[in-house]
Amino acid sequence: MTTLLLMKVVTYFLAKVGQYDNPGGRKKHKYQTLTSAGILFIIQGIVLLILFSSDTKLLITLICGVVMGIVGFWDDRRNLSAKFKLIVQISLAIPIIYFLDPLPISELMFNIQNFGLDFPLTVFVIVALVNGINLLDGMDGYLGSITLYSFVFLSFYFFSIEENSWGATAGIMAIGVMVFLKQNFAPAKVFMGDTGSLVLGFFLAGCLLYGINANPTLETTGSLVGLASFPLLDEARVFFSRILERKSPMKADRRHFHHLLLNFKLSPFQIIVLTLTIQLLMHVSGVIFESSLFKILALQAIIYTTMVLCIEIINYIRLSRKYNQLYESIQQEKRKTIQLSKAA
Repeated sequence: MTTLLLMKVVTYFLAKVGQYDNPGGRKKHKYQTLTSAGILFIIQGIVLLILFSSDTKLLITLICGVVMGIVGFWDDRRNLSAKFKLIVQISLAIPIIYFLDPLPISELMFNIQNFGLDFPLTVFVIVALVNGINLLDGMDGYLGSITLYSFVFLSFYFFSIEENSWGATAGIMAIGVMVFLKQNFAPAKVFMGDTGSLVLGFFLAGCLLYGINANPTLETTGSLVGLASFPLLDEARVFFSRILERKSPMKADRRHFHHLLLNFKLSPFQIIVLTLTIQLLMHVSGVIFESSLFKILALQAIIYTTMVLCIEIINYIRLSRKYNQLYESIQQEKRKTIQLSKAA
C-alpha cells in the first residue's frame, strides 16, 4: 500500500515538472508518456538506507545505487554524454567492490591466483551489467519483468542463507518493480527512464556481488551469474555487431533480442514470456556444470546464441518468402503489360 502511494506521488511530481517522453524517431509509443518513474526506486533506496544503516556493505551499495539513479534522472532531463555516465559508473563501482570484495573470477574460472586481476575485472563486469540492463529498457514491461525475476530469486536466496537485510532489500525492490509494472505494461502509462534502469542495475549488481561472495561455491556462483548472463550476452552481441559494421558501439539501433522478436509481430507479453523462459534456462544451467565457471558461461552463451540464430533463420526464411512473393507479383504485372501491348 505504501509503495502504491509512493508511485502516485512520483507520477504527480513528474507531471508537475513536465517529465514526458515524446514519441518519434525510434520510439514506438504514440503519445506523450511520463518518464523517469524510476524515482520510485531511488526513494526505496533512501528508505532502505535508513532501515539498514548498520550494515556497512549494504549501506555502500544503496548509496552508490541512489547516486547513480540521481545521475540517471539528470540524464533523462539533460541527455548527458555516454562518456560522463561511464566515468560515474566506474567511480561508483569501485567503492562497492572495495567494501564487498571483488568476484573470485580467476579462481572460479581458471583455478589460478588472481594476480590482482579480480578487482579490475569485477569493475568491468559491474559496469557492463549496469549498461546491459539499461539497454534492455526498450519495450513496455520488458526490463521490469526481467529485473523482477532476479530480485524475487535474490530475496529468497538471501533469506535462505540468513542474510536478512539483503533479503529484505531485494524483496522491497521486487515490490517496487511490481508496482511500477502495473502502469508499465503495454500500453504503458509511465516509463522508468535511465533514472530507473541505472538504479536497478546498480542495486542488482551489488546484490549479485554480495550473494556470490557470501557463499562462493561454484553452484551458487553459476546460479547467480545466470541472472546476469542475458543482459550481458545481449549487450555483447549488439556491441560486436556494431563494431563489425564499423559503427560506434554506443550508437542506438534496433537489434536487441526484443527487437528481433518484434519483427515477428509478437505482442509485448509474448516477448516477455519467451525472454523470461530463456532467462530461466540460463539461470538453471548455472548449476549443471560444477567443474568450471568457464563451462557454465559457455553453456549459457550457447543457449542465448542458439535462440538468436533460430530467430534470425526464421526471420530470413520469412523475408525470403515475402521477397519471392513480391518478385512473382512484379513478374505477373510485367506479363500482363506485355499481353495488353500485344493485344493493342
